[in-house]
Amino acid sequence: MGKFRSSRFVALVAAVMLGPLAAPIADACDSGTVRDAALMAERGVYRLCVFVKSDDARASDEIKRIESRINDPAAKLNVQVERVDVDNPNVDWESYGIPSAPPETPVAALIGEGGMPKRAFVLDHWQPYPTDDDLAAIQTSPAREKIKDGIASHWAVVLYSPGDPALGADSTLPDELFKEVETEWAEKQSPGVTTVRFDRSDPAERMLRAFTGIDAEGPAWAGIVFGRGKVLAPPLTGSAITKENIGKLLEGLTVPCTCLQESSVLGLDIPMTWDARLDEVIASIKPAGGYFETMLDPAGQPAPAAIAPQPQPGRQVLGIAVAAAIALALVAVTATGVVVYRARRGAA
Repeated sequence: MGKFRSSRFVALVAAVMLGPLAAPIADACDSGTVRDAALMAERGVYRLCVFVKSDDARASDEIKRIESRINDPAAKLNVQVERVDVDNPNVDWESYGIPSAPPETPVAALIGEGGMPKRAFVLDHWQPYPTDDDLAAIQTSPAREKIKDGIASHWAVVLYSPGDPALGADSTLPDELFKEVETEWAEKQSPGVTTVRFDRSDPAERMLRAFTGIDAEGPAWAGIVFGRGKVLAPPLTGSAITKENIGKLLEGLTVPCTCLQESSVLGLDIPMTWDARLDEVIASIKPAGGYFETMLDPAGQPAPAAIAPQPQPGRQVLGIAVAAAIALALVAVTATGVVVYRARRGAA
């Protein structure tokens, strides 16, 4: 009886340790595969924070202009506008991903959250305010529109950006490689995958470039987009972009969704609009107890240095997702080890 109580107590401690980590994702644990669960999950929301002084007379008009472009219910952009008075002594700067108030105001920053537990990161910023062109680039771009079309008509999307030609073999991959991936996965997972290419030098793709963290002089980059616009971590770069490696990433979406293998800790959502018609189709999907198949019916400017220096935001973005998955697995393994050790010790 004593051994049972001891083991049960340790198991309870392990559950308490794991509880805060598992709670945010528990609702999606029985929704088929990782890819299927991602279709059912809510998208991650970014905050477009406008840092101003409380007595800034112009701030209100500028924020209204920004809100009129961003807060369009029909567009369903996963970005919310937030005003932050920098002279408010109660501001928690860590929750905005910066160590303290910006040295100069006004300044606007797009801030996301990721990891487990969640932490904030700065994706991009503008000084003094984003222009109408900047706001348009936050909302949409040619590549993100193609991503939505791809999500609507395929099982997943391979997002690809050629690199700097000066890098030779690491700069551009042959079209045949992606055609082979598409052919193979059309047989493995109907309706297969499609490839979306984007030009990292296009100013309209500033948001996608910041999200992926790629440089103009960097190697080729490829990532898997699934669910409602989530990029699977980690992406592939340079010589690592092979048919085999792309296949391994795609295979990760076919495994059953569990608390340790769940879409919310395996990637981050791209900031982009979402068509209401896609929500209606997804809402009608009733997940079975296990796997279910779904096909939706498709109907370079430098950033200002106003905020204190931050790590490369895009590289940090998908790194957060990788770190979260590793941390969650380590906690689970540690807790299980404690339970086994105490049980054996009690038996001895």
